[in-house]
Amino acid sequence: MKEITISGKNYPLNFGFDFIREMDKRFFVDNNGFKFGTGVQTAVMQLAAKNPLILEDIILSATHTEYSIPKKEDIEKWAIEQAENGKLGEVLDDFLTILKKAPLLKTQVSPILKALEEG
Repeated sequence: MKEITISGKNYPLNFGFDFIREMDKRFFVDNNGFKFGTGVQTAVMQLAAKNPLILEDIILSATHTEYSIPKKEDIEKWAIEQAENGKLGEVLDDFLTILKKAPLLKTQVSPILKALEEG
């Protein structure tokens, strides 16, 4: 999935440095004023747990550098449509696969998935 269609409009999805930065702005640990980004790790865990709320953060972060980005309301509507059509699980799995294969993310994602599998 290199792009996503939401409300009839195609949006390219980018999973590079800007994606990581944007996710780390959304999810971080603050330790005495030092912020450590946990965006990718959070996304992987939430996708593995089948939590649809993470889709909004992933899509907004992956389209962050585009001229036009989808509205939160449109992403939510799109996610509900996926669920109503029985495709939400597939969508969550697809995003997890994308993160697993993205060149800048796979070294972070693989150990997390391995730890989740080992339980």
